[in-house]
This record gives sequence, C-alpha cells and structure tokens, in this order.
Amino acid sequence: SPRLVVAMLPENGGGRAVSVSASESHTAVLTADGHLFTWGSCYGDNVLGHKGVRWQPKPRKVKRVHQAVGVALAKEHTVLLIGTNLPAVPCFQACAHDDSSSRSKLGTENLSPLSLQDTATIEIARNVDMFNVIPIAVASYRLNCRPLVSFCEKFLEMNLDGVLSVASLGDLEMFLNVRAGFEEVHFREFSNDGLFHPTLYNLANSKDWIEDCRAILNSLSGFIEVTNSSKSNRSSTQLKKMKDKGRVDHITETKV
Repeated sequence: SPRLVVAMLPENGGGRAVSVSASESHTAVLTADGHLFTWGSCYGDNVLGHKGVRWQPKPRKVKRVHQAVGVALAKEHTVLLIGTNLPAVPCFQACAHDDSSSRSKLGTENLSPLSLQDTATIEIARNVDMFNVIPIAVASYRLNCRPLVSFCEKFLEMNLDGVLSVASLGDLEMFLNVRAGFEEVHFREFSNDGLFHPTLYNLANSKDWIEDCRAILNSLSGFIEVTNSSKSNRSSTQLKKMKDKGRVDHITETKV
C-alpha cells in the first residue's frame, strides 16, 4: 500500500513535489523550487546523482541541480529538463538614409538593412543556453561586441546557479581570466581594443572607404618614406663593409 515518504516533507529538508519518476530500482522527485531528490539503487556510476553512491535508502538532494522542471528515469539513467530564464534579445534599429540626423528612424521607407555584426549578434543571442553561454561570453569579450557581452552577463545573472551546475571547470577559468584582463566593456572604445589595430575599426565603421583610405595613406606617407630611406642607408652601409672585407667585388646601388 502507498506510504508517506517522510524524508520529503519540508520540515525534514524536502519540499513540495511537482514531478515524480521511477524506474525498477530508483526514484526521483522534483520539488517546486527546482531541486532534485533521488533514492534507490543502480549499477552504474552517478545514476543517482550522488558521486560514488549506488545505494541510497532515503531521499537525498542532488547537489548543483537548480531550476529543474522535468525528470525522467530508466534502469540506468536519470534525465533532467532544466528551465532557463532568458533576457531580452539585443534589438537594433535600422538606420534611415538621412545625413541630417544620426538617430535611427523607424517607419521610414528608405531604411538600410542591419549590419552583418548586428544580425549575427541577434542570431547568436537567440541560441545562447546554459551550456554555451560561457564560451560565447569569452568570444564576445575578445571581439568587444558590447551588445552580446551585455546579453551574456544578464543571462549569467538570471541563470547563474544552472550555469555553474553544467559549465566545465576549464570554461569557467577561461571566462574569469578573460574578464579580469579586460576593462569594463561598456566604457571602452573599439579603437582601444588591443586585439585589432585601430585602423581596422575605423575602416569597418567608415561611410566612405575611399576617402578614409586616402587619409590613412597620407598620414603614413612620411613614415613610409623615412622607413625606406633608413633601410636604404643601412643596406648601403652593410655593402660597403662587405666590400672592405673582400666579400663583394663591386657595389651597385639602385634607386627606386
């Protein structure tokens, strides 16, 4: 006959059961606060969720399980469905072709499409989950993609317990190291990112590539001439030294 599972009562450390599943040898119960309790026996490792335990006579809370919303059991496995809280996906407004205003305008017929970066950010944000949010956050930090960084940070804030439960130690260490090595992204300009030359950012955000390229060449023209002149002087000096030592018979200078 049915018996009350006393260990699952709230006063005994349990909680209100919202989902129950059982196999031929073990049982699992989900509580309203998203925790998992298991008990029974198994032949494999970690089937019950307790490291090194194959026989658990009374219900025991499984560590590092939060926000679980569904559970299913079979003879040698326990499957969980974890709930996820999703922040708002980054929203970008298409810009109108109007040089008199730098603000985005909606409802205008002459709207330009979103940039490739904005489109990619939206699609990536839609596919972020507890398993990949750490690698995506690391990549967004390195690329200085501020909207995606903000999304990942908000996702981590809303699902930190679940992310810590499923993330690998290597990913967590990499995330902490990368985050500690960068300034606050929201207060950093693209041109200050050390991973790419500022010229690349200027060209990527340029409205007139031809004019900007000419401006860059003009600003570097003096440096290029000085550098070439220095190399030419060094080469002539080296050739003269080699002639003095008898290594070459003659010196031919070519001016470009």
